[in-house]
Amino acid sequence: MEETKPEGEVFLTTRRAIVGRELRHKSAIRLSVPCSDLEVLVPRSVNAFRAYGGLGYFHGGATLQELVIPVISITWPQKVEKIQVVLKPVEHIASLSQSIEVAPGQAGLFDSSDENLLPRYVEIKVLDPETGTLVFRSEQPAAVRPGGENVLLKLRRIPEAMAKFGQDLELRLLDVDNEEMLERKTVTLKIDLDEWF
Repeated sequence: MEETKPEGEVFLTTRRAIVGRELRHKSAIRLSVPCSDLEVLVPRSVNAFRAYGGLGYFHGGATLQELVIPVISITWPQKVEKIQVVLKPVEHIASLSQSIEVAPGQAGLFDSSDENLLPRYVEIKVLDPETGTLVFRSEQPAAVRPGGENVLLKLRRIPEAMAKFGQDLELRLLDVDNEEMLERKTVTLKIDLDEWF
């Protein structure tokens, strides 16, 4: 069977539902649209509203997914940003297992107790600036938290990496998530790197 369309202020028409305001129909099921002044009418049983085309078969009744649409609301703070991280003073690499200290830095408009600040995961890479070859890197990333303590990142030598005693290297402090360079510094190598290490 085909039913005639509902009357009223119609905004959307399909064979299985009509959306609008002040809709009237003798047998359709009326449902309200949450958080809106709109309403939906759906035909009963296997009926369909009259529409273009000659399709005449429909499953029986309105299904759950036609009538219930889950909505998830997510609220974000007005603005969030990762905490700034800075290198503590370092001029030399004098050990194969040297630790580099990093600290929470100034965070722009926010202070360290602001709930809009996020922790930042950082790592250190030490490169030969002439060749771009990686010589050292931190053993693992570290989390620097708003209002938290300073963090030590322990360096480890990259196997087979070579550099000379007294050579200047570039130390980079990087955000682990996107490789953003937070700070770079020139450091001097004060140990020999050779095949015996």
